[in-house]
Amino acid sequence: MEKNAIKIEIKKLYEGNGYTVIDYWNKFSIHPSEIIEGENIAGKAERLTRKFFLFGRILTNLFNGLLELNYLAKDLISLDEERVEYTGWSGFSEFNAIAQHVDLKYFSKEQFISRCKKLYIILGENLKEKPLRKIVDMLGFPASDTEKLRSIKLLELIIAYIIVADESGLHPLTNKEIIVGRVLENKNFNPLLKLSAMNSIRQLDAHKTNDSKARLNKALTDLGVQPNSISNNYANTCWQIYDSLDEMFVRLNVLFSNYAATFY
Repeated sequence: MEKNAIKIEIKKLYEGNGYTVIDYWNKFSIHPSEIIEGENIAGKAERLTRKFFLFGRILTNLFNGLLELNYLAKDLISLDEERVEYTGWSGFSEFNAIAQHVDLKYFSKEQFISRCKKLYIILGENLKEKPLRKIVDMLGFPASDTEKLRSIKLLELIIAYIIVADESGLHPLTNKEIIVGRVLENKNFNPLLKLSAMNSIRQLDAHKTNDSKARLNKALTDLGVQPNSISNNYANTCWQIYDSLDEMFVRLNVLFSNYAATFY
């Protein structure tokens, strides 16, 4: 599977198929010289989704051990990995939405924003507020600082808590008050900056204002994309966004895994 093509054996295509089927698939054939090397968008989508599944498992295991909880990964990220693996990815509608073809010749800004919405649905909207709030409460964050926060901001507090505990060497249970204080004092913690940027992009359609271009450019910059590099075709930008989000979850997975190994 390449960036813009899927390679199959001709024999497998023709074998047992009628002329109508063969003619249909032949319409999609391209010359080998047109094939662009690289990862297909469906491959990127699966790689990213698997990182998100892993994030849910690691996060759950860490805080189950730390706070004596009994959550399953699907309790925190909604998605049921076991069920997906059992029933097959073809029936996983949220995944199919982010695995859809991206035309490399032209992918409009509107198509890009629509894709960002679908990415946010699977990675952002699936985060469950109630269990995340319970963890935040058990870590000792004051309700006055958290009661208005939604899932992403609650998760940011949890991640920041582990970062402070890890970097300071403070015990995550006996030094809760000190760790919470440091987290609330530091306004520069933004471990989910890229996910927040996706949220900003998906809102552009619903909230078109005079500063929409500036908001889009800031979100793209936060995602590691140089806005000036886009020449009205957002295909490569879409590729970069998937990789950027993937890298974010890789870093978080390493953080939680290393901390769990050190603590336990």
